[in-house]
Order: sequence, then C-alpha cells, then structure tokens
Amino acid sequence: MFAIFPPPVEKARRSAVPSAPSDSEPLPPEVPRADALNSTIAMASILFRLERAGALAVCRSAGDVRHAMAQGTVAAVFHIEGVEAIDPELTMLDVL
Repeated sequence: MFAIFPPPVEKARRSAVPSAPSDSEPLPPEVPRADALNSTIAMASILFRLERAGALAVCRSAGDVRHAMAQGTVAAVFHIEGVEAIDPELTMLDVL
C-alpha cells in the first residue's frame, strides 16, 4: 500500500516513549484544503513518475498486482488517507 496523505500543519513534539492515548488529548489543527490538495497531488505525481521510470507498477486491481508480482515488479496500490484533500465536510458516516 502506498498511502498518500497531507502532512500535519505543525510537527507534534513527541517524547521518546509515547504516552497512552487519551480522550482529553486535543486534535491536531486542520490542514487547509488547498494545502492538502497540493501535497496530495504532488505525492501522487511522484508515484506516477516512479511508474513511468519503471520502478514500480501502480495497480488498480488484484489482476494488476498478480501481473506485477509475476514480472518481479513492485506492485503499488495507491490510496489516499483522510479526506482533507477531497472534501473537508465529508465524514466516514457520509461514505458509509
């Protein structure tokens, strides 16, 4: 899986040993849609340039994955994590 996702607005300060998750921990700031869209398109562009260079095959089906594996090629399944670049108002409930 080759996940594409917008980077966080700011890098979180993390300790060497992460603490246990908590419901009281604040959510990170939202990534502006334009920034998310630009970074997502830029990362997708890199993936497709790698494919054109012959470094991997972007697979769109199980058959594509099997074919790439038979050829000894890295089988890349492209997906986008999060909806920031797609629609900031969209929620998982809308998708389901």
